[in-house]
Amino acid sequence: MFADASIDNRPADSCILHGFTLEDIDRESLMQYRQRFVSINPTHPWLSLDDKDLLIKLGGYRISRTERREGLTLAGLLMFGRYNSIVDPDGCPAYFPDYKEYFSSHPEDRWTARIYPDGTWEANLFQFYIKVFQRLSAALPKPFTLQNGARIEDSPTHIALREAFVNALIHCDYSVNSHITVNLYKDRYTFSNPGSLLISISQYYQGGESVCRNKALQQMFMLIGFAEKAGSGIDKILQGWKQANFRKPQVVENANPDKVTLELPLVSLLSEEAILYLKTLFGNDITTIEPDKLLTLATCYSEGSVTNDRLQLVIDKHSTDITRLLKELCNAHYLIPSGIGRGTRYKINDEFRLYCVDEMVVGKTASVQTEQVYLVNQPNNVRYQIYNLIVENKRISRKELAHRVGIAQSAVQKHIAILINMGCIAKVGRTKGSYFKILKEFK
Repeated sequence: MFADASIDNRPADSCILHGFTLEDIDRESLMQYRQRFVSINPTHPWLSLDDKDLLIKLGGYRISRTERREGLTLAGLLMFGRYNSIVDPDGCPAYFPDYKEYFSSHPEDRWTARIYPDGTWEANLFQFYIKVFQRLSAALPKPFTLQNGARIEDSPTHIALREAFVNALIHCDYSVNSHITVNLYKDRYTFSNPGSLLISISQYYQGGESVCRNKALQQMFMLIGFAEKAGSGIDKILQGWKQANFRKPQVVENANPDKVTLELPLVSLLSEEAILYLKTLFGNDITTIEPDKLLTLATCYSEGSVTNDRLQLVIDKHSTDITRLLKELCNAHYLIPSGIGRGTRYKINDEFRLYCVDEMVVGKTASVQTEQVYLVNQPNNVRYQIYNLIVENKRISRKELAHRVGIAQSAVQKHIAILINMGCIAKVGRTKGSYFKILKEFK
């Protein structure tokens, strides 16, 4: 077998496998690789070489001067080998790449689609990538970008997804008795590979630094455009996901057996729902504040609350700068703090519109769209009922409104905030003596 203890001197995938020959290579996989290579770099000098010499250049076949022997390497077997040869006891018996999709709304359904070594295809890494990536990328929206009159299919998010997938394959420790697993859920991707990180998690998030366990595999993927240059993959992943406004990727290490799992959330921190809520509560101008502040508010809405530690995984700021940002949002009455020190949690100030409107701004109302007025002016509409009750008693409490309408006080509060934002009513004062003022009357 093999190990990666001396990875700096000799990558794990460069070891020569005893008893394996070119007969263990799936010729169709190698031919397809050549075709992809030609499409990326048609004049590359390696393309004129025969299969053995091409594999030597790629690191899939090695001649050892010190050991005075030659043969197929682990990289060559994993990338292009026949599946039965790969899992041979003298090869990589624990190898089992597994892809699953979980799209069913029924919890009892284990998965809705699966790609794994079922005997119908040669399940080497090259074929696994080809089969799986097209399904992974289908879950992302297709970009529409023109360059020199031609449509560019690769968005930064697609590039990030490709990097995450390839990283799981090239950083895998194939000596560990565990499997490569790739899962696609409705709200996230997960990539798990046996082995441990060769850098710290903090270095991972900083980017720009990478130690590859299997350098020959890395080169093989790079030459056909499936991977970025060494050290830039992590940066591509983080930047691509940030540009799409998805939640920040999370990486977790587990032991017994060693395994690294990367999760790429498909939930946008700036979803339409979050933006609509923030506009309703704070006004349309909320989208013009600093991007990091808007992202903080959206995260707070999506997750219920945030902390300084959590925001360090969402926005690219130091904890000191995040503390300052949170303080500014609190001073502007957007957030409400709870607790002290590092454990302080921040929540959306749901009463922003309710208690920040006073006599000075009562006369300044926003324009109301006809469609909005129509939605309010419905006898069976809860918001319309709340409006009529306020008309009847301008000092009515939220508790009384909740009792009369039959909904929770928190729901009443949101309807009142919407009515205020629509210019229908205003809340005058911030004390127990406060009252509503009717700004729009409906017949």
